[in-house]
Amino acid sequence: MKKSSGNLKNNNKIHFIPIFASNTANIKMTKAMEIYENQQIKMEIIDGIIHAHYKAGLKITLPDAKTIVAERLNLLKARVLPGLVLDGGVVSMDKAARDYFSSPEGIQGLKSVAIVENSFFSKMLINFFMRITNASIKVKAFSNEAEALEWLKKDA
Repeated sequence: MKKSSGNLKNNNKIHFIPIFASNTANIKMTKAMEIYENQQIKMEIIDGIIHAHYKAGLKITLPDAKTIVAERLNLLKARVLPGLVLDGGVVSMDKAARDYFSSPEGIQGLKSVAIVENSFFSKMLINFFMRITNASIKVKAFSNEAEALEWLKKDA
């Protein structure tokens, strides 16, 4: 037997020798590829829905919004999925960021969006603005994550 460049030659047949063994460490690594996290947001794909968890104390600007969308598109890898947004306590979002998130570029990769908001007032404002804007995808605010997921699954 002679080893050569990751191949094993035996009886004139070439067999591939994997460089890494298939074990639970590699499975975790594969699952980790479905998660993105930075100081502002954690995004992960669970059961065909992209979950976006905004972290507390954020002041989102246009450059932040562009980074979030770019990372979402990178995570989605050309898929179009429903999105669940969990507000962990965003303090503010400037108008340019709001406009970008609702633009054709900002909604790329999203089929529909459910926003889970703890504040009743914020939830009402989100639903009001969604009615008066010309959104090209369905967007609805909820106070309960289970209800939001149910709504998204109906649209999936």
